[in-house]
Amino acid sequence: MTQQHGLTWGSLDFVSTTPAASGYLVESVADGSSFGNPEQRVEVVRSLLTDGALAVLEGWDNREVVIRLRLSAPLAAAGPALAAAEAALMREILATRKSQLAWVPPATDAKTCVFDVVGASLDRDYQGEWDLEEKAREYRYFLLTLTCLPFARTAARTVVPALPPPAVTPVVVVIDTCDSTSGWTASGTNVTTPVVTSTGGYVQAAATSTSTPGVESLNLARAGSISFGSTPYLRITASDTSLGEGGSLSAVGGGGVMSPKLVAASPTIAGASDYYFGPLTSVTSIAFSRASTTTASGASVALRVHEVARTDALPASGTSRQQARSATVTGSAPTQAMARLYDATPAALGTEVLFYTSTNPQSSPALRPFRTASAAETTDSTMVSGKRNTLTSAMTFRIPSSRITEGTYSLLARLNVSTAGTIGWSTRIVSATGTTTVGSSVVISGSTAVGTTGGAYQVVNLASIPLPAVKAEADQAIELTLTGTANMTLDESWLFAVHDGALTWITDSDSLTWIEIRSPELGAARPSVYGGTGAKGANSVCIDWKCKSFGAHRFEPGLMQIFTVASTSLVSQSELEFYPRYHSHVGDEAA
Repeated sequence: MTQQHGLTWGSLDFVSTTPAASGYLVESVADGSSFGNPEQRVEVVRSLLTDGALAVLEGWDNREVVIRLRLSAPLAAAGPALAAAEAALMREILATRKSQLAWVPPATDAKTCVFDVVGASLDRDYQGEWDLEEKAREYRYFLLTLTCLPFARTAARTVVPALPPPAVTPVVVVIDTCDSTSGWTASGTNVTTPVVTSTGGYVQAAATSTSTPGVESLNLARAGSISFGSTPYLRITASDTSLGEGGSLSAVGGGGVMSPKLVAASPTIAGASDYYFGPLTSVTSIAFSRASTTTASGASVALRVHEVARTDALPASGTSRQQARSATVTGSAPTQAMARLYDATPAALGTEVLFYTSTNPQSSPALRPFRTASAAETTDSTMVSGKRNTLTSAMTFRIPSSRITEGTYSLLARLNVSTAGTIGWSTRIVSATGTTTVGSSVVISGSTAVGTTGGAYQVVNLASIPLPAVKAEADQAIELTLTGTANMTLDESWLFAVHDGALTWITDSDSLTWIEIRSPELGAARPSVYGGTGAKGANSVCIDWKCKSFGAHRFEPGLMQIFTVASTSLVSQSELEFYPRYHSHVGDEAA
């Protein structure tokens, strides 16, 4: 079966059989028409491969849509009517902001595909018996060439909505302490038969990768009904101890109403994270899975679940001034988005605002959760992290290597410096327990001069660091050490990956209550940041001049991490708005 297809460009309908008021028809002709294709930008990288070379996809160039048009005048004198049709085409071509091209495919229930037009041209088509056509039928043919952004999009935007701010006192109900294998089973794809064990406070599924091509997955399932009530989020504390690069993690539920979307993740006990799914009402079973295409044949893969709980609160790192959440970008192609951060009151976000996005689902920029040594910590609810300490003695962090993708990281810290001095930093690889291991002798280090902060806490850019110092495939850790003086008090420090993420850093003295980060789009050829005071969207003004870091945020299809810091607000929320994009045909996916 099929449906009525459609093709419109601004005021022009290329499929309609109803003439315009001037008596003309502008109809598309299949022969000679094409929607074109996105053009890949590929850089060939010469390497040490004996044969061949590596290729890196850098992006996509525009596509060219060519539509062959037949102009006719069924209800009027051909001369004036055809001239009016041509004029209507030229008005669209000369418009400063080009109209969108909307295509409804004839396939049953196919969605409207919108192409964003950035340029247009019109050529007379003199192919075939053009002279006979014009004399006998009073037809004229044109070729309309539209230069469009690479990918088709939906007609309406999708919003990944803001999640409720973390509760001041979260309610956590433990469902399973994972000290027994009762109710747990394991399965897998492209692995040997998984073995389920329980020891040391976790349930583990372990197997070995096979040589079968395709995605390798490992699943831990738990039978048992769960009713969520006023605690709508499923929290699974888990760790991936597989050799090689970490895989993607997901959860599914059976029965009842289940949303399998990961909405947040936060580091917890050593090597593990709390993964939040929901909101939910009830499920009859759950399954937690690891999937990867990078594990070598014969390598061991293991997935541990330390606890299963339900809660009413999403995670905050220290205090809710800094939050981590996950969002799914729907579609099958990269898109542009508007990313917002706002205070729900509304009230000021704070003098320092950080908005970070990453394609690494294990990304955990805040470092205090990984602290292993420092001068004595003081609990302080006014801090972003909830604690502070001086740099009288070295401050050391130990981050599981599975959380670190190879690349360049920006090291930032929120400090109160009463006397100018120097902060030193060094990094190396160590064992999971912090002891020296093969590669620990390779140390990367440096130092940064910092001035006084006038009695206030300020975010300071300390370094750009390549990590890890030595690439590791087991359960090693990245050790990062900061040194300074007793005149330097540290609230929080962060590692932001700039190779697979982007950071927007804003300093503010105008009590902004909301910000909106906009990708480059039609009418705005570069990214920009807007903000204002009052309710979200009110009193909008461009605040590019407030940005100390102007990240080029990318919105690839799939799961992404969003990490935000608002130095004052305890109830900030973030959301995304975008058009899902596809190669040529729009799908139907929920955000």
